[in-house]
Amino acid sequence: MSEIVIERMTCRYGAGAPAVDTLDLRVGDGEFIALLGPSGCGKTTTLRCIAGLEQPSAGRIAIGGQLVADGSDRWSVPADKRGLGMVFQSYALWPHMRVSANVAYPLKVRGSKDDIPAQVRSALALVGMEGFGDRAVSDLSGGQQQRVALARALASRPHVLLLDEPLSNLDAGLRTYMRRELRRIHREVRTTCVYVTHDQLEAATLSDRIAVMRAGRLQQLGTPREIFESPATAWVAEFVGFDNFVPGAVTQVDNDTALVQPPGWPTALRARTVASARVQPGRGAVVAFRSSSLQQSPLDTANRIDATVTERMFLGDQTELTLAAHGARLVAKVPGARLEGETSLSLWLRPEQAVVLPEAV
Repeated sequence: MSEIVIERMTCRYGAGAPAVDTLDLRVGDGEFIALLGPSGCGKTTTLRCIAGLEQPSAGRIAIGGQLVADGSDRWSVPADKRGLGMVFQSYALWPHMRVSANVAYPLKVRGSKDDIPAQVRSALALVGMEGFGDRAVSDLSGGQQQRVALARALASRPHVLLLDEPLSNLDAGLRTYMRRELRRIHREVRTTCVYVTHDQLEAATLSDRIAVMRAGRLQQLGTPREIFESPATAWVAEFVGFDNFVPGAVTQVDNDTALVQPPGWPTALRARTVASARVQPGRGAVVAFRSSSLQQSPLDTANRIDATVTERMFLGDQTELTLAAHGARLVAKVPGARLEGETSLSLWLRPEQAVVLPEAV
């Protein structure tokens, strides 16, 4: 069993605001969870506390039912005694060693009594690097070095694997390939994984659940679909790609939708409500939606938005339109070069693709 339980963990550097503030998080046995957020939000500090590289100021961490850190008395199991595997952003490979020596090094340090060469071959095969054992690390590409770092972390068959932005130094095509490889490897080994990233696509494609962090605090925890389709706050919505936010007053709340009247608009907007984001009639709210949710549809009066095009940007297979609508600035994406000559548009917002949230960005 390799469940990770973090209870009310705080981690401070000096006298300023905590890097991690009263975090509660449970990672299930064999689960792949992503810590997602902007730089400085506390995700890497959380990972380092799990690894034993940082000491929590308060709170507790347990791995596999065993307490490994207690901030109340500054007690912690050393990092090398936790039996974890870790992949760093910089790969942290020894350039003077061969590939096989890099993978074998942590096994030798831990005094493994198993057949180390066999473990090395098995780990390299798992990441698709068979036959590379005698190669110099300096002769490898960035993607190959990343896979060697992953093989080194997996060689000891850890129950928990920690990954700190391991794909950030790769080009876009190689990142896509390595995302597929990481999913394949996780399906094979079923190791509990905690993955730090600021890339929303990485988090969505790799993880079973996503923990969104901001300023040291957990903002939302859920499946990728829950995070991307039903964000709990306007900040989370903006971070995961919602780019239109229309403020207004809630005039009606039904079972799973609400009606919001933006000031100065001739009609109200209907959108989905989110269970974790309570909205009430008479209170202020914001209707959040993506630029792809606006469609040209002059026939439908419900959720109709009349707008003027103020700017166009060609994006290859799409054109991004900047719009002025009753004093609000909106963004819409349309296929190719459609609506090239249009200056005034009547657009339709699909209610199921917009959410009502109780706060502004």
